[in-house]
Amino acid sequence: MNILNKLTLLYKYDDGDICNSLMPYLSKLFEVVYKANDLDDLLKISKENRVDVILFEIAKEDKPTISTLDLIHKESIAKGIIILAKEESITSLQKAIEIHAHSYILNKKENLQTILKSIKSLSIKIDKELKESLIYDKLNKQFYELTRQYEIINKNIFLSYSDLDGNITDVTKAYLDFTGYCKEELIGKNHSVLKHVDLKKSYVEDLWSTISKNIIWRGEFQNIKKDGTLFWIKVVIEPLYDENGIKIGYCAIKEDITDKKRVEMLSVTDMLTSLFNRRYFSEILVKELGRAKRNMLNFCLIIVDVDYFKQYNDFYGHQAGDNVLRKIAECLSISSGRGNDFAFRIGGEEFAIITSNMDDDDVMNYVENIRLSIENLKINHEKSKVSDYVTASFGVMNFSPSIELLSSDDVYNIADKNLYEAKKDGRNRVVFYKNKIDKNLSCSIDKLTKLPDKAALFEAVHELEDRAMLMIISLNDFTHLKEQYDNKLLDNIIIEKSKDLRRTILDKETFLFRLSTNEFAILVTRQSQFEKYLSIMEYAILQNRVCEMVYKDVEYKIVINYTIGIAYGKKKLLNMANMALIKASSTTKGFYVYCGEIEQKEIRKQMLDKLKIYKEALDNDKIIPYFQPIVDVNSGKIFKYEALARLIDESGNIVTPYMFLDAVKEDKTWEYFTRQMLHKVFDIYSKNSVNLSINLTYENIASPSLIAYIKNRLDLFGGQRITFEIVESEDIKNYNLVEEFILFVKSYGCKIAIDDFGSGYSNFTNIVRLNTDYIKLDGTIIENLAKDKNVELMAISLINFAKKAGIKTIAEFVSSKEIALHVKELGIDFVQGYEYGKPELAEYYGLKS
Repeated sequence: MNILNKLTLLYKYDDGDICNSLMPYLSKLFEVVYKANDLDDLLKISKENRVDVILFEIAKEDKPTISTLDLIHKESIAKGIIILAKEESITSLQKAIEIHAHSYILNKKENLQTILKSIKSLSIKIDKELKESLIYDKLNKQFYELTRQYEIINKNIFLSYSDLDGNITDVTKAYLDFTGYCKEELIGKNHSVLKHVDLKKSYVEDLWSTISKNIIWRGEFQNIKKDGTLFWIKVVIEPLYDENGIKIGYCAIKEDITDKKRVEMLSVTDMLTSLFNRRYFSEILVKELGRAKRNMLNFCLIIVDVDYFKQYNDFYGHQAGDNVLRKIAECLSISSGRGNDFAFRIGGEEFAIITSNMDDDDVMNYVENIRLSIENLKINHEKSKVSDYVTASFGVMNFSPSIELLSSDDVYNIADKNLYEAKKDGRNRVVFYKNKIDKNLSCSIDKLTKLPDKAALFEAVHELEDRAMLMIISLNDFTHLKEQYDNKLLDNIIIEKSKDLRRTILDKETFLFRLSTNEFAILVTRQSQFEKYLSIMEYAILQNRVCEMVYKDVEYKIVINYTIGIAYGKKKLLNMANMALIKASSTTKGFYVYCGEIEQKEIRKQMLDKLKIYKEALDNDKIIPYFQPIVDVNSGKIFKYEALARLIDESGNIVTPYMFLDAVKEDKTWEYFTRQMLHKVFDIYSKNSVNLSINLTYENIASPSLIAYIKNRLDLFGGQRITFEIVESEDIKNYNLVEEFILFVKSYGCKIAIDDFGSGYSNFTNIVRLNTDYIKLDGTIIENLAKDKNVELMAISLINFAKKAGIKTIAEFVSSKEIALHVKELGIDFVQGYEYGKPELAEYYGLKS
């Protein structure tokens, strides 16, 4: 809105004709126009009200008026004064100059246009000054906040900055105090000035290899202070970019871990071989697996077992056996010389190596070289059945970073299984994967059922060499079950049904997968088995509907019905099976076998029919807001409501629009959907004194017309109780645009929440940069807190980050008292979920609509 229309004017005017001529223009230029009847009235009005412009008529030798002008100037009552002289007067002109009047004009009818121009130019000048003042105040506040943040960081955080060659460009006072250096001694120097002589060259090479690819590097260093004291630091190094996205250097965040490392080294070393021990193996396996996932690196575990070692000990004696273990340990230690390599003794004659960032061919060569180096020790072994010398067998696991759900136990079990195969196949050999499908199944495991997951199915189908049979099995009415039973009982149901399905797998060429909460798949790769599994599906799986179990001392007998889609082929097998599943839902027998192109056209027609429902709802104003409460953890009271979109179909059913989201975005109607939603939410907002959250996508923010509409709503209703929720994801192409939007809505007092934080794409730097008020932890994190310790640790990290950044946290999907208590213990500020209320119409929560 133009500030000009917010200005006020006060006039004292004796000439009625000129005054009457001016009033129509003054009413348009100023929001409020005050008239003073005399000098006392003028002073009274100016003291009781904000006055921007004073229009003042003065006589030739009017001493009271001149005294009043002095008072107005002295107390800065107005931002500008225009003096209209009844007649020419040196005294009044001097007074006008003295008080810095904007204009001095003879009050004559022929000067009417000059008077109007002067009033307008003064108004524009004040308008500009007000805008500049607002911008200055905002920039000044932001500068103060940034300066304060820098001071806190400089005093308390170990930080250093370097150019692209690793030369130090800046370092915090905290790190200088710790190392004993002054800034002048480090600026321009390479970080190697602090490096300990024992730091492996390969470790540094791995660091540079990682950060040169713009990947964040995490690790530990042993460094030297200025006085020669050794210390250990934990380091995170990430790239720095300028405003054009060009990399200009690196930032290293450091933490002193010296005391921890001293104790650690005593407790993690195997005394016989000086390799790391079994306890440390378990810790590093989890840690390095997590690092590989975060940095999108391949992860490798190698388990080594000395062949016929018991026989060696029995024949040569235990002291000779110990010497063999030391020599093999030395081979492993030399081979694992890279910065991200770790060698362990994990049992009597069993060793392990953990490494990362190698493809399958590199790993195979790496392990084969280790195998040969052990055999080339030429340690005689008369009791070996595979060689005249001591040898070893190797089980190897190397997995892709795109597979997120693999746990440390899964990795170990797969490598151990491959070691068993190596021994069974004759020893003194390396076993990686027996075939491509086995590899895919090993690399992507569902946490709950320990079955291969959807990603594994995609890969397995991709690797098919011949025609196969695929059955997708859906557990019906699972949403209804979620409303009746708690999450733990539902998990038990899924586990039991997965066991039932496992029992139907009768050969090694058939594989079972878990695709989602209530969907499984069976892939049959041998064509001779197709008919057998079709019969198993019809007469075993579909008939096994009752699930019996005891949970919390209560016996349950729950009926589970299936819908099954079946397809045969190689290309588009998944698409065909999914189409068959959709068709099966409308049959009475519970399954459907895909037959060809006719079914594809039918499925496409069904999808178009669904999209038609959406468009009819949009055209007929059937988009409605539902509201779900967000509750303050400490007070237990509703803090605000999130507005969630629903649509009404032609039968009056309430449908979520998000099943149409991708198609809708493509045909450009999503903005109109959002506009209709905003209109109704702001209407409810205007009638209720409650806080509301509204969801926006990046597409919304990038639309000038929608931003103009949001401005219109905020101008009408204000924004002090509005929170805009934005999903921070890789879809955001222009963060400057998002920042501009946030600054714009915050000028109305709105708050900003980042939705689905922790869901896979979460940039901590951007969260701070975007001046966020809340982050909403992704529902999948909250649902799995009690099931997975790694998820809980991730949640704790996110919450701690938010607290340090002054950002409030909201937990979504809080569906039980157990989850509510858990998130409260973790320090969450607000909670949202079925435990506190389902999405309902405004009236359900007592809101006027």
